[in-house]
Amino acid sequence: MRLQALALLVSLLLIVHSVPTHINRNSAFIRGKRDWINNCGNSSFHNQSSEGSPAVSDCQQITTNIAGGRTWTVWALNRTSVHSTNTTTVKFPSIYYRKLASYGTCAFGAYSQDGGARVGTSDIIDLINDSINRFQWSGMVGAKGSMKCQSLNYSDVGVYWAIYHT
Repeated sequence: MRLQALALLVSLLLIVHSVPTHINRNSAFIRGKRDWINNCGNSSFHNQSSEGSPAVSDCQQITTNIAGGRTWTVWALNRTSVHSTNTTTVKFPSIYYRKLASYGTCAFGAYSQDGGARVGTSDIIDLINDSINRFQWSGMVGAKGSMKCQSLNYSDVGVYWAIYHT
């Protein structure tokens, strides 16, 4: 009985000794998990490209700049949504959107329909790249849309987003 207890104690000590005491947050595995943060589902897309839109190259630079991984929180506005009217004729003022990222002439902003919502790095990168692929015109791109994103209590909430000129 004593031999079994001693063997168990030695085994436990070896296990505890082998557990890492420091996590390398810069390891390729950890960085890979952190770099690809996706908090939102599929999105609608509405073309807003015009001669007043931001440069495609500036919007592409945003995707490079934010590639390190992050989640932003956006909040609801205390006003009627600009998207509740005819989306083909309404100009969307950038003041309604929380600017999440910008570079040069290009900004990406969002606001939630109701309460706090999370928007991740890959959400923004995908929306910018998809908008460029769909709507670029004469080196310019502008777009807006809506999607469901994870709320602060892990349910889904509507989020409106836009790519607009700074």
